[in-house]
Amino acid sequence: MPISGGTQISLCRFIVALAAICALAQPCAAEPTTACAKGPVSDIPESIRQFVDEPDGVTRYIDKSTSDRLNEDAFYLYVVRKGCDVWLRVRAQYLSEKPLNVVRLLIKADGKTFELNEPRFQRDSDGKFTWQWMDDRVSVDHLVMLFTISASKSAVVHFVGANRTEERVIGDQEKAALKAMLNTYQALGGQL
Repeated sequence: MPISGGTQISLCRFIVALAAICALAQPCAAEPTTACAKGPVSDIPESIRQFVDEPDGVTRYIDKSTSDRLNEDAFYLYVVRKGCDVWLRVRAQYLSEKPLNVVRLLIKADGKTFELNEPRFQRDSDGKFTWQWMDDRVSVDHLVMLFTISASKSAVVHFVGANRTEERVIGDQEKAALKAMLNTYQALGGQL
């Protein structure tokens, strides 16, 4: 039995409408999904802010208490996510009037010492101050150090140069931020 012209047009419109509905039901490739996250996104602490770099498809997560300026002393973690790939990064920054060529980074937390040999520090200066920073992907070896620091009563980072060593205390706010970032990393599907 042949289909009349009006029925064919109605059937075509129905198929087009059904295809459009199905397309809308699919997640957009540009939108982040939580299908790869280990826990619900609601597990991400409220203290976390996110920055989306749309051209690269990368989202960075960082604690609100963390400075976004290079020319400040800091020790912190942040999470980077691209699609379902999630990685954790550690950053240490040092500011001084007298330049220090950092060759090692020692961290002492409640009597335990952790050493980051040959850290890749970058340097910049405004003529009065020099600031140096390292920004490395967290390895399995770093995790023990990070958990120890975040749970410690006292933690000090030592910037070791060729001629002298400078130190600074890792404060309670920084420790809380480390914990928040470790939780965020897990919530986004990162493996600890």
